[in-house]
Amino acid sequence: MSKRNTTAARQASTRILAAVVAMIGAATGVVSPSVLAAEVEEIVVTAQRRAQSIQDIPYNISAYSDDDLQSARAFDIGDISRLVPGLDFKDQGPSPRSSRNTFILRGINANDGRLIFGTDVSSGAVSMYFDDAPLFFPMVMKDLERVEVLRGPQGTLYGSGSLGGTIRFIPKEANLGEFEFEASTHVDTMSESDDLNYGADFMVNVPIAENTLALRLVGSFEESGGFVDGIGLVQFDNNGQPTQSVPGDLASGYVRAPEEDTNSGESRMIRVALNWAPSDTVDVQLSYTNQETEVDDFAGVNPGFNGGLVDASLATFPGSFFSNANACNGGLAFSKDFFTPTQNCLGQDGNTLYANGGVTIPDAGDFEHTMFVKSAGESTADVFSAHISVDLGFATLTSSTSHSEVSFENTPDFTGFDLPTRAPGGSSVATFNSFYPRAVGVTSSVDETERFTQELRLTSNGVNKFDYVVGIYYEDRDSDGATLTKQPGLSEFDTTVNVANLGFPRGKNNTLHPDVTFSEVRQFKFEDLAFFGELTWHVNEKLQITGGVRAFKQEFSHDFESLIPFCGLFCSSSEQPRFFEGGTTVTDSERDFDDEIFKLNASYNIDDDTMAYFTWAEGFRHGGANALPLAGRQASLPEMLEFQPDSTTNWEVGLKGSVGGNMNYSIAAYLVDWDEFQFESLVIAGFKTVLNGEEAQTRGVELEFNGILGENLIYNIGYAYVDAEVTKDFVISDYIAGTTGSFFIPPFTVLPLITVSDGDPLPNVSDHTLTLSLDYLQSLERNNWSLSYHLDAKYTGESQSTFNDQVNLGRDFFEIDSHTVVNASISLETNENWSASLFVRNLTNEQNLAAGNTAAAAGGTHSYFFSLRPRTVGLSVNYRMN
Repeated sequence: MSKRNTTAARQASTRILAAVVAMIGAATGVVSPSVLAAEVEEIVVTAQRRAQSIQDIPYNISAYSDDDLQSARAFDIGDISRLVPGLDFKDQGPSPRSSRNTFILRGINANDGRLIFGTDVSSGAVSMYFDDAPLFFPMVMKDLERVEVLRGPQGTLYGSGSLGGTIRFIPKEANLGEFEFEASTHVDTMSESDDLNYGADFMVNVPIAENTLALRLVGSFEESGGFVDGIGLVQFDNNGQPTQSVPGDLASGYVRAPEEDTNSGESRMIRVALNWAPSDTVDVQLSYTNQETEVDDFAGVNPGFNGGLVDASLATFPGSFFSNANACNGGLAFSKDFFTPTQNCLGQDGNTLYANGGVTIPDAGDFEHTMFVKSAGESTADVFSAHISVDLGFATLTSSTSHSEVSFENTPDFTGFDLPTRAPGGSSVATFNSFYPRAVGVTSSVDETERFTQELRLTSNGVNKFDYVVGIYYEDRDSDGATLTKQPGLSEFDTTVNVANLGFPRGKNNTLHPDVTFSEVRQFKFEDLAFFGELTWHVNEKLQITGGVRAFKQEFSHDFESLIPFCGLFCSSSEQPRFFEGGTTVTDSERDFDDEIFKLNASYNIDDDTMAYFTWAEGFRHGGANALPLAGRQASLPEMLEFQPDSTTNWEVGLKGSVGGNMNYSIAAYLVDWDEFQFESLVIAGFKTVLNGEEAQTRGVELEFNGILGENLIYNIGYAYVDAEVTKDFVISDYIAGTTGSFFIPPFTVLPLITVSDGDPLPNVSDHTLTLSLDYLQSLERNNWSLSYHLDAKYTGESQSTFNDQVNLGRDFFEIDSHTVVNASISLETNENWSASLFVRNLTNEQNLAAGNTAAAAGGTHSYFFSLRPRTVGLSVNYRMN
């Protein structure tokens, strides 16, 4: 989408803002005695598959109602982390790449936070449920009944992926009893952008047959302005090739085409829900959700870049770990006949060097990146669910069915890999691409996942000596992915200048795969069948004991084919030496797992307002296979092909209760052992890989208090401390790219890829987090209007990007500073169903450079760190009728 002229919109929003300020000022002229008495809200949750007060759940759980979410303007999936102490979310901006589940609970995380593209064959360490469907996508949180955050492993009831906890997003059901309508709109502006953000939502609930059938329709549209400037973007000509800096000279360099506010985007969501109650004992809930997200670029910035010359013909990449490694002039290169070595890269006339091959990139500011192309993308999610419950008297039988299709299309900039990455003989990958001076890694990545789940469970009714939940769960998941990387103009350049790439035969590669430097196709299939149950014994009025078990069998298969034309036969599978297909490798894998996990919980009601509890619980995450070649010069060791399941064992003690009816509290201490922990990385050849570490442990304390001060001030205060570290040394070794063989050269060099020591901190885990939320209600004399004031803040402590500086020669290591994000709003509600709010997000304009990729790993121009959205000030208006 193109950048918009926002002058008129800004003027209009300013006028509306002034009118609302004046209206609030007039309304607050006289303050009456308080009529709106705040109260501690009792939230009913279904975390244990039955309706219970949150205060009766015998473990640490947080829940947030629709009113809580509205007050905090928590509308994006990552916003929930602002409210929950100890919950972290690595925000990668309004982008399909944010579809990666980066939630962290209780320090259970070993990923380094880089953008690693490719089909996700593993899952996050925190499982996520939308309604009863286990899936993750960049959800718009509108018209939700509540959000439940279950801390600690929840494997017996919620299955794979619940290592650190489970988050449940529960949408509102269609209301059988009354007509409802709600509509809202907002407009806001950011401190670092010339673009506006704006959007609109609606909800309509229609009873079709009184107390029997109702329909609910929800829609949302959001346009997000960009705030990142791309100062290194490259200009392309009408043929889709990088423009020559010297017209007619194929050996000349780039022409820059800087652009402001590149990362604008939009999202659209529609949800239809049908509620049918044919009798007092039968309830049928059907729903369909569609969400689409589009972005023009990612939210990465590169404020540490100090400018410099970028010249592929000299392998000059500022800040890169491998900069100037055996470059064209003085390194490994070959002439057009492939067999004649040459120490110089000759230009189009065959006599001169690439004299015009370089381009200078300027210094980058706080909200600027230096990528060569924009990393655009889009995602689509379609989710259908059917929830049928039948009251049998002694128990309720429930069937939960879901079918989802989630797809992502991305165009990341792979130039950072195509240029400075080390290749055979100490050269950069540019060696294989003839040191093409206008090399731009234009990539298209597509991933599609289709998932079907079915759960049947029987839940006891009433108050009994023994309560139970038993069930069966089945999942079938198919994931397909493909990646294609090109360097536009490479083939034309390669057939003209007097330097060959190292593929063979070079001319055939250019004919069959023009400009292609890499492609891969991936297919992943996964099936899960599980039986589960929990039994609670109410020993007496004060003591209850719960035991749980889940037995499961899982099967997966993985097929992978890669194409590396620049490497030719040297990168072909030994059993499939397809010379003319330019380095084709094929691998496949099949495996099955079966196991059981258990849970034990005991709680004791000290008095009517105080509960003490103990929990021992296990969690697990399924294993899988990596998409890696096993032969050729980009091969990995056979043992790298599969990764094992990992598991957690949690010991927890806690105390929760209420004081005087004005405050609820929860205090918990825990220790979690994490065995064979999974984490994402890249092998030396650049392929995405899931690896297993050895052992890790996290231990911590969680505190949460919410209540009322006086009559009108509602507060929520939370604190979490976690100490998360590796507890056993491990080394992961692999072939070093370029030293393994083809069909006629056997592999021979194996070196450590990752070395991690006992005591190394787990990456991206903050030791301290503190949350604060305040809501003040004020009644006004004028027309019985009311004002509400909201403030929330979250402090997140220091962390580090990866295990330590021994991983990948320290290229990925950096420290992440602590930061505090503050949000505030003031809302006016009339007696005519209207309300208006002035709000500010990120009040202090905190940038928080967290996850990203260092200059040492990707070259100075392609280093990036994800930034929070800058300070945003806006206005929203809402109308509600029922």
